Amino acid sequence: MKVGGRHETETIVAISHHADRDYEFILQHDTCTKAAEHDPDSGGQFAGT
Repeated sequence: MKVGGRHETETIVAISHHADRDYEFILQHDTCTKAAEHDPDSGGQFAGT
C-alpha cells in the first residue's frame, strides 16, 4: 500500500471461494481518495440518499 496525501494505491491478491472451485485474482493499482471531513454534497452520489 502506498499513501500520498489524500490518495492511496494498493494491490490486492485474493481468492473467491465458490462451490465448484476457487478463483484466484489480483487487483492491481486499486486506488481511492479520502473525502473531505465534512462534505454534505457528496451523499447524493450514493443510492438511497
